Amino acid sequence: LPDVTIPSTVTTIGNRVFTYCPIENFTISDSETPLTITDYDAAGGVPGKNFYIGRDLENVTGYGLFYDVENLTLGGHMTTIPGSFATGKATLKTLVINNGFTTISGNTAFKYCTALQSVSLPVTLTKIPEETFEKCYALTTVTLNEGIEEIGDGAFYDCTGITEITLPASLKKVGRAAFHNNSAMKRMTVADSNTALEFANSSSHYGYGYGNLSAYGITLDYFYLGRDINREDTEYSIVPDCKEIEIGSQVTNIDKLFYKTGDTSPNFVESVKVHSQTPIAISVDPFHSNTYANATLWLPGGTKAAYQAADYWKNFVNMDFSSYVVSIATTGHGTLSVADIEADSHIAAETLAFHHLAAHLWVGEGYDKQGETEERECYLDGRTPTRLVGDETTKHIGVGKALQSTTLGVAHKNPEDSEKHHDKEQPKIFFMLEMHYSD
Repeated sequence: LPDVTIPSTVTTIGNRVFTYCPIENFTISDSETPLTITDYDAAGGVPGKNFYIGRDLENVTGYGLFYDVENLTLGGHMTTIPGSFATGKATLKTLVINNGFTTISGNTAFKYCTALQSVSLPVTLTKIPEETFEKCYALTTVTLNEGIEEIGDGAFYDCTGITEITLPASLKKVGRAAFHNNSAMKRMTVADSNTALEFANSSSHYGYGYGNLSAYGITLDYFYLGRDINREDTEYSIVPDCKEIEIGSQVTNIDKLFYKTGDTSPNFVESVKVHSQTPIAISVDPFHSNTYANATLWLPGGTKAAYQAADYWKNFVNMDFSSYVVSIATTGHGTLSVADIEADSHIAAETLAFHHLAAHLWVGEGYDKQGETEERECYLDGRTPTRLVGDETTKHIGVGKALQSTTLGVAHKNPEDSEKHHDKEQPKIFFMLEMHYSD
């Protein structure tokens, strides 16, 4: 009996109907009518290595529903995952949850699924309840799509294989210890948003000291903060140890956020990068003294004087530019070269070669941009050979490539102006190089 399909006309499955049957593929067909399954104990779960479920289930206790499932797909008209749905199923390796799901009705739905490797959650799911994926040790990839609004306490606790996570802009609240004991975690991103993220960071049954997004003893390579964070208390830093911190332009408050981050050797913070043209006003010290002494504060071009004068920011011993703003006047009605560039950092143009470089060009009032060409082959985003041709405003130039020279065609918006000002007035072209320093 390798294949079993439950048609949409069936509304109830009794206790142990398929116990010990050697089923490979078990399909519960799509239906808007829920399927009632009598409670199963751990020894009498429904067998089948590959499961598809296309409708909601009722009277499911979780522990005994599956016997030896390896691959589980939830789709069709199924919108709700019961609590403790697959708890303890060490055989489960892959989980696919299709769009349409709105609810995980209880806690621990996939707790102790120790062989589960990847999870992509649909945009329709708004909440991940408490301990949903706790102790899924093999889980390495988690995709939280826009639409998630709440992550419960310990939702990904002790998932020791996850290496990076992005918290989307739609997220409103993160519970205690949601990502703690994730010993492989290296990168965390809190996406840009003008709405603050609520973070419940007081101690809980997980133990004392769980007031951080990542746990003590784990050093992140990179942490990006794109929004404000409201915390129940400020006893802890938002991340205990991190090499590189980046703060987005929509952040307005960083009081005490990183004041214990990198407080002991050798886990000092190495760099702090800010996007804001105006220094964020600070009331309570956000950084540890080790950070001020050892980290480089990377600034937008033209802002160094403002940061050197701002409270707390001026404590950084080392400051440098992560971007440069330059402007150039054309010669010959539109021909540009790096020889014309004067950067406000006073660094010679030919040295402007960084790992990630974006060139932004625009023309002054009264002119239209007609076309743009890069005079040598380069790499777009470091991968695809291309020549920069067209009229897009932003060009991404590849890894380790310098923008040596470029030609930008411009024309008067009014043809009469072109005749009138020919050889008398050169159009102004503005040019910005945005350079991200290498690791």
